[in-house]
Amino acid sequence: TQSMKNFVMKIADTQAVAGALQLGLQQKSASIQKTAFWLLETNSGITDKLEPALGEQKRRIAGLEAREMEKLGGIESRHTDGAAPMEAMRENTEKMKRAIHEVTSKIVAIGGHHAGMPDQHGPDAANVVTNDMKKQSGKTDAS
Repeated sequence: TQSMKNFVMKIADTQAVAGALQLGLQQKSASIQKTAFWLLETNSGITDKLEPALGEQKRRIAGLEAREMEKLGGIESRHTDGAAPMEAMRENTEKMKRAIHEVTSKIVAIGGHHAGMPDQHGPDAANVVTNDMKKQSGKTDAS
C-alpha cells in the first residue's frame, strides 16, 4: 500500500542522513585526534625547552631568598647587638639637649641685665657659650 511505501521511504531517507552524519562525525573525530596529537607534540617540545630554564629560575629564586634571609638575620643581630650603644647615644643626646637648653637660658637671662656682657653676636659670643658649657660638664682649659 501507499502508506507502507511512504514509511519505507522515510526509513531509507533517515538511514541516508544517519550515514552522512556518521561519516561527518568520523571526519571530525579524525581531525580532533590530529589536533590533539599536534598539541601533545608541541607541549612536549615546549616542556623540553622550558623545564631547564624553569629549574634554573627556581634555583636562582631559592638563592636570592637565602641571601635575603641572611641579610635579614644580619640586620636583626646588629639591631640586637646595637641596642645598648643606641640607648647610650640617646642618653648622651638628651644630656646635650639639656645642657644646651641651660646655657641658652642663662645667656638669655644674663644678656639683658649685665652691661659688662660681651656682644652676643660678636667674636666673644662663642667663647661665652663654650666656657659656660665647659663649666657645666666640669671641664676647664687646664683639662
